[in-house]
Amino acid sequence: NEYPLMGDGLVPYEYGEHGVWDAFENPASAQFHHRWIAVLAVIAVLAMALRLRQAGYNTLAAALALVIFLQFALGLTTLLLGVPVWAGAMHQTGAVALLALTLLGAHRLNLAR
Repeated sequence: NEYPLMGDGLVPYEYGEHGVWDAFENPASAQFHHRWIAVLAVIAVLAMALRLRQAGYNTLAAALALVIFLQFALGLTTLLLGVPVWAGAMHQTGAVALLALTLLGAHRLNLAR
């Protein structure tokens, strides 16, 4: 349990062991995908927050930026602590909050057109 490395490198040595089903059958591959999708999500959500701020939704933009940073930090904390139940549950709760704010932001941006 370390970040950003997985063992000796960015890509785990077990990556690809299960062929086509690797993403679903190999825990190391699933963890690798989860990590990099999280990085892409941070970038995308921060871009949305910037667009919301430009559209005048400053409070929503700030809330969205705060929640994505908290969610990323909570994900790292969960990983580094060895996935205790309380941290995993908080990470899943954070995902619901992030989804709700992202949907609200998308709705607001659609109204601003």
